[in-house]
Amino acid sequence: EDPFNRRTYPWGREDRVLRDWVAQLGRLRRSSPALRKGELDFSAADGPLLSFRRRTAEQEILLCANNSDTPAQLPLPAGEWALVLGAGELIREGGALCLTLPPMGGALLSRGSVSGACQRPNPVI
Repeated sequence: EDPFNRRTYPWGREDRVLRDWVAQLGRLRRSSPALRKGELDFSAADGPLLSFRRRTAEQEILLCANNSDTPAQLPLPAGEWALVLGAGELIREGGALCLTLPPMGGALLSRGSVSGACQRPNPVI
């Protein structure tokens, strides 16, 4: 018997952007050792900002989220980072690297190669 747990799904009216986003996240997870089995380290959990790292010896992934109605700036761990997925702008200020996240936005950054997503044209900083 059907448990009716799929009743609220918008069959035929899916949000394609959201569905494509979730599909990209799934491809990233399958292709990334760090996302599947990497060590977990929370970098920031301050009010509306959250960031955490997953890392292995070969790869490091940084996930950042801004759950506020205004843009937010998040200092990044030292080193070179590439924006892989999501929205954000990498800015170097006085030698320190920061990520500016849009309101209600998120970003996935990496050190080491990442496949399974459309690599953004942003430079590695």
